[in-house]
Amino acid sequence: MTKLTSGVSCLPLPCYVGLDRPDQVEQLNSLIQQLLQEHARSTRPTDHLHYSRVLLCLPALYGINCKMIENLFCKHINGNMDIDVLLKEMLQNL
Repeated sequence: MTKLTSGVSCLPLPCYVGLDRPDQVEQLNSLIQQLLQEHARSTRPTDHLHYSRVLLCLPALYGINCKMIENLFCKHINGNMDIDVLLKEMLQNL
């Protein structure tokens, strides 16, 4: 599991069984954290706590079932495509 400097986990790796390159996932996770922090600073320059509040929301997001996320965001791709297969194909093309 990857940890942020504040101790908040950003990407729970055990959820993704069968990853061939967890080091690459960790690098991408680090990049995402940096980009999120930059975005929070650029969109709300006077709100110094915005990034911290976003990080506090992350644990609640972990409780969301993977199938629910799949139904919400990936159903339009192909009605019966499995999200695990889709993610593996996307990561292989990086």
